Amino acid sequence: MPVVKGLENGDLLPRGPVVSLGIFDGVHVGHAAIAAGTLELARELGTQGFAVTFDPHPDLLLRPAGFRGLLTTLEERAKLLAVQGMKTLFIIPFDHILAGLDPESFVKRILLETLGVKGIVVGSNFTFGKGAAGNVSLLSSLAGTLGFAVRVIPPVILQGKVVSSTLIRRLLSEGMVETAALYLGRPPSLQGRVLHGDGRGRTLGFPTANLETAPHLCMPAQGVYAGRAIHRRRVFPCVVNIGTRPTFGGSRRLVEAHLLDYHGDLYGCDLEILLLGRLRRERRFESEQALREQIAADIRSARTVLQEGS
Repeated sequence: MPVVKGLENGDLLPRGPVVSLGIFDGVHVGHAAIAAGTLELARELGTQGFAVTFDPHPDLLLRPAGFRGLLTTLEERAKLLAVQGMKTLFIIPFDHILAGLDPESFVKRILLETLGVKGIVVGSNFTFGKGAAGNVSLLSSLAGTLGFAVRVIPPVILQGKVVSSTLIRRLLSEGMVETAALYLGRPPSLQGRVLHGDGRGRTLGFPTANLETAPHLCMPAQGVYAGRAIHRRRVFPCVVNIGTRPTFGGSRRLVEAHLLDYHGDLYGCDLEILLLGRLRRERRFESEQALREQIAADIRSARTVLQEGS
């Protein structure tokens, strides 16, 4: 999918489009509904539809103390939006100048002058402009005055809860990866490059791939998970430990995956880990032997979970 970044490159985009606006963090099932609505309105208006997002996340710039982390990197967002049918992603750099635009100026300068939109599709909780003063009511009013179409997609409700990135972050922080998967529409995952560790897992008899993840990610609760690792399009069952390794006095949080049916060197390789179920909390063991026995039990439990989920 073509990815275009920067307002100065707006002329590289199709003219007269229908755009969906949002952060789209996680590209969850609610975002999928917005993408579908964008493509539908584009067909109705005889034009192209694409997604418009912002980077960095506005909360990271404006409210860093309360920022709870990203569900997906920008690269992951682009791939997931492409799966939803978006042919182009336009990234608007979010800075204090953009944050200072009043809602009407944002619509006129960014959406009309730069993109020349025919239509805009947003979720019902979409806000825009300085201080988030703009909402869907104001956007609809401006549409009537300035001559573009607006379609507001109602929230998606599953198990009595509105699907949102905030909800998914909370579920992950509690280790509830199976419930998070319901709202994401896929298992939560971690991606990164495998780095050299201290070889502790190999010493214990269970070599692990130590994953270097992107900064500012929302990490699942510390603990041991059953998962699947994707390496060069091949899928391997795995046990994943997210935590500080308290048995060895660790303090830095690590993501370590033991691939159950893999033999080879993963150093320097890119790996994606799908988290399918939490097996237990991370805890300190009195000896390496006790830890070794628990890891063996975790592997048996993971195979059971993965077999039941297949």
